[in-house]
Amino acid sequence: MTALRGKDIDAFLARPDPGRPIILLYGPDAGLVRERADALLKSAVDDPNDPFSLVRLDGDELSAAESSVGDHDVAVGMVGGGPHRSFNA
Repeated sequence: MTALRGKDIDAFLARPDPGRPIILLYGPDAGLVRERADALLKSAVDDPNDPFSLVRLDGDELSAAESSVGDHDVAVGMVGGGPHRSFNA
């Protein structure tokens, strides 16, 4: 796991690393977290409304099933396409 701060976050959001398929965004400013999540989605997912392209998990879901992140990360799509990405904001 790698924690990014400041300018490194903006650089990563502009060009996400495909070698990091799970990304956790967090911070005290919910608005900034949402902005960064939206920027990341635009650069990584063709259709954020497609349930086969993006998995959204909130804090309650993560607490209820701690294995969810790993389960979604290793899931294999039935119809091909690019790698799954999990974004948590």
